[in-house]
Amino acid sequence: MAQAPSAWLCGPPDAVAERLMSVQERYPGLEEINVGSVIGTPETVVLEQLRRFAEEVMPRFRSGRFDIPA
Repeated sequence: MAQAPSAWLCGPPDAVAERLMSVQERYPGLEEINVGSVIGTPETVVLEQLRRFAEEVMPRFRSGRFDIPA
C-alpha cells in the first residue's frame, strides 16, 4: 500500500531512509532537505537524533546507492 505524503519523517533510520528515497523519487533533482526538531526538545536529545541521522541515514545517499539493510 502506498504511504500518504507527510511533512514529518519520523521513525527508525531504515524507515526514515526509505521515506527520503521515496521523496527523492517523487521530486527528481532534490538536493537538500531540512532537518530539525520540535521547539523545547532538550539539546542532548537533538544532538543524539542528529548524530544518528548523520551516521545511519546520510551515508546511504552519499554513494549514490540507496541501500537499506534487510
